[in-house]
Amino acid sequence: MKSDEGKLFMTLYVLCGIVFIAGIINDAVNSQLADQEADLRDRLLAARVSKKDGSKPTPSRWKAYKLYKLSASLTIFAFFTFSWTAFFATFESCSCSYGKSAVSGCTETNCASTGAQKKNWLEAFYMAVVTMTTVGFGDFTPQSQTGRALGSVWMLFGVLATANMVNAVGVTMAAIAGKGQGGRIHRQAMTEKMFKTMDRDNNNLVDRQEFLRFVLLRENFITEDTLAEIDALYVSYDHSGNGSVDLSDLVTELRELEKH
Repeated sequence: MKSDEGKLFMTLYVLCGIVFIAGIINDAVNSQLADQEADLRDRLLAARVSKKDGSKPTPSRWKAYKLYKLSASLTIFAFFTFSWTAFFATFESCSCSYGKSAVSGCTETNCASTGAQKKNWLEAFYMAVVTMTTVGFGDFTPQSQTGRALGSVWMLFGVLATANMVNAVGVTMAAIAGKGQGGRIHRQAMTEKMFKTMDRDNNNLVDRQEFLRFVLLRENFITEDTLAEIDALYVSYDHSGNGSVDLSDLVTELRELEKH
């Protein structure tokens, strides 16, 4: 951008683009959280079924280690990588370019001897990986009109494919390490120590709330700090102090809100 108008336009364009991309990332994260929630429901259902029939369902390695997601992401990444490599290693093995980047005196017959940009298969593969991982050294760039047009679209989807692959690799590594196998939620033998941990009020009874709290903490779905914040919020609604929230507490809450 050389002119002030151009710089202002590009500044606003980049800012709007960041907001747009942030929205896409937010949707992707929400989608992933929804998938994890559905997976949790399936695991809880499996645990409940195993409690009834005494069995202990064991997921296959393919499912436990999220290999289906890893294989799909690797396939997509490979497609963009090798399609880019094949295109630029053949169509742009040597390009005279055009416009301001045109190589003076370059023709199709003397391209290699005029200093024009050349790409063999290794260099095209290197260019693909560097571009898709957003490193972008710039030592190899699309030169032809067709290459730049296709590359503009390919770069966008290629970067997304790379991000998807990185996420899938992380998920699989966590599963192999025992953090995401989806088997910890299955029924475990109740011990006296576990029972005492659940029994927070020491009345020798474990109610539904205590059991739910114990499982959520054990499976790392929530932290003690977050639970403390939730408890504090509940206490703030319990204006009568009887350990429960009723309609009178609601009336008191509404009155306090009106005062503020």
